[in-house]
Amino acid sequence: MKPASRKRPTAYLSGGMQYAASGGADWREALGNWLRQELGHRVVDPVRESRRLMARMRAQGMRLRGKRRVGGDWPAFFRRIVDADTRWLTHGSDYVVCLWNGSARKGAGTQGEITIARWRRIPVYVVSRTPLDRMPGWIQGCVACHFRSFADLKRFLVAEFESIQ
Repeated sequence: MKPASRKRPTAYLSGGMQYAASGGADWREALGNWLRQELGHRVVDPVRESRRLMARMRAQGMRLRGKRRVGGDWPAFFRRIVDADTRWLTHGSDYVVCLWNGSARKGAGTQGEITIARWRRIPVYVVSRTPLDRMPGWIQGCVACHFRSFADLKRFLVAEFESIQ
């Protein structure tokens, strides 16, 4: 995968958030730091972006109490997250790194993100201990490359992007 221009490539980090430990922040922070430091890539981290959006919405007076309490503004918040993620993915990402694990399987955002990426012809690199042929067919259809570990992904990305730098 080679970006069309000479701009720094941008990675979108997809994976479970709602059902993930720490909201899925830990692996994104570690990989994001590596991508920036080792490859000079830009990173879209939806956990960070969601937190920024939540802070802005609270500053504007939105009531983000417990998700199941009547009267909160959660549906509006989630609509804004979906809109923002879709924009970041479709207009600012050259490739997607997806951690496919139990939290991704439980939620819906990851499936939506990698479907949109496939539709936009943005390569999706999946990291999962689950063999590709054991993943749902829809997910298989969205994946450009499957890796069993982040170490394998990193070796691939170094080789893939070394000619660009």
